[in-house]
Amino acid sequence: MAAFNKNKIPLSAHYAMMSKQNKKLTDKNRYCLLGETNCRGKAIKSHSIQEASLRKISDSSSHVYHFASPDFGETQEIYNKGIYFPKKISVSNATVFNGFCIKHDTELFRCIEKEKIEPNVKQLNALHFRAASRA
Repeated sequence: MAAFNKNKIPLSAHYAMMSKQNKKLTDKNRYCLLGETNCRGKAIKSHSIQEASLRKISDSSSHVYHFASPDFGETQEIYNKGIYFPKKISVSNATVFNGFCIKHDTELFRCIEKEKIEPNVKQLNALHFRAASRA
């Protein structure tokens, strides 16, 4: 197989290939990330940033701005002009990923979801673990 040469492939084809691969990666995890511990629970849409925290900074319609994966037209604009603007997204859909089953999500992050944040070791570990889990 020949090495990839970005100069010999049209941007539209490159975008299509990347979109397909990205979808495979994001759709791949349907089970709890703690599956090695014999958990076969279905992964829920976990938030990498607490939804309650996002609500505090959201607008009156419960939306925040984020940089989403650009569509093809936006990709061309980024490529040609170097410009890309954030988009509005509802707080309930912001920063979500297929992470943990409901049981593990609740157990692992109870200390940051149900308790006041007073940066102690347990809460800092939970915040770091949640962020790293999305990566």
